[in-house]
Amino acid sequence: MNTGLVPSPIIYSGVKRSPWTFLAFVGAITALLLAALQTYYTIHQQK
Repeated sequence: MNTGLVPSPIIYSGVKRSPWTFLAFVGAITALLLAALQTYYTIHQQK
């Protein structure tokens, strides 16, 4: 059987996340929300 394609948690045990990862995630979500809001208001602007 081919077991090389099954992910093993032991491989990733040494990976550590920095606090910047969470801040980057929050920033990306905020940017997406602001872009969606801007698009909505551009489409539904009052004339």
